[in-house]
Amino acid sequence: MRVPRFKACIPLVFFLVSFRFMSSKADDAAFKLTADNIDMTLASNELVFINFYAEWCRFSNLLAPIFEEASKK
Repeated sequence: MRVPRFKACIPLVFFLVSFRFMSSKADDAAFKLTADNIDMTLASNELVFINFYAEWCRFSNLLAPIFEEASKK
């Protein structure tokens, strides 16, 4: 059974762009996780929301500004 493309990218929407909440730093916002910073980010925060993002995914592009705004709150 083949999964439609839009359904296949829905899980990606929720995991590529990273947001950190409930941290003591005032400048916390969305940023990209890399192999260099993922361990430190996960270890130094009580709660980390990881959103995987795909440039080609329509839903990723639609939701990116919403996640960016939420990361500032």
